[in-house]
Amino acid sequence: MRVVDILKNYTGIDGANRCELLQELGHALCKLHRKKPESPEYSLGLEYWKKRSLCAKNRQVLFVPHLRKRESLHARVLARLAWALESIRGRKREAGEYWRQAHEHEPDNPYFLANMLGFEIALERNLGIVDVMRTTLQQAVKACRNHAVDGIELPFAYFTAGRLSLLLGKVPEAIGYYSRGIRYCSAATHCFPADVLETEKDWIGRIIDIKALPPVFQWVLDLFELSAKATDISKELSKGPPKALIIAGGAKSMDAEGIKRIRRSSKQRFLLIRVLYWQAAPVWVYRGVSVM
Repeated sequence: MRVVDILKNYTGIDGANRCELLQELGHALCKLHRKKPESPEYSLGLEYWKKRSLCAKNRQVLFVPHLRKRESLHARVLARLAWALESIRGRKREAGEYWRQAHEHEPDNPYFLANMLGFEIALERNLGIVDVMRTTLQQAVKACRNHAVDGIELPFAYFTAGRLSLLLGKVPEAIGYYSRGIRYCSAATHCFPADVLETEKDWIGRIIDIKALPPVFQWVLDLFELSAKATDISKELSKGPPKALIIAGGAKSMDAEGIKRIRRSSKQRFLLIRVLYWQAAPVWVYRGVSVM
């Protein structure tokens, strides 16, 4: 909502940033009103995208590059138009055409490829397209892996590699990529769209009821559910008693003065427990983290 309120005041500007501003405003409007695709606000978002598309065709206006390798604003608008039209009754074929155009515009972009394939498979209810594109999918997984290694496009690089690995039937790899993506989102130390996990579940959910679909698709949904439950449990535990510092192994040799020093160095009170383990290596557990 805040993005819409800020950007709508600049729709009349002319200059190098006009194209990008219109597509961001259109995307924000459609995302805000996603559940009501027939609403005037949703239609207005589409109109901004159409204006942006016309702007892109004007060769006097330079494209502003996005972080993704070799991606242009024009390709991003095509992909977002496809995403927006998916929700409008009677315009799914048009959405598919925009997905194909986005992929053709940036054939090396694995993110457009995964979205296009997910839409096509769900629409046609057939996984046959995967068989004729296996080499392309394998190259796209490598691209996502390279992005992840470089620390860019996260968590999307993980999730897109997971999507494509699912389609390729590479079960361990798919579970691994999805686990890394979920861990990245659960760390609470990174910035990413609030709906990223729901978007991934929706992508799988659209094609999970196809006949003879491998059970690994349901396994991934179970992984998301397990992660959500673990997050809820973690939040509940954080409301409980004070944190505990557990000293194991050589705890017997720790004197009272040492305990006082630990308490003074802590900014908040915690419970100190002495635990002795015979034939065990000394280990310190502080706020749930083991330190050897």
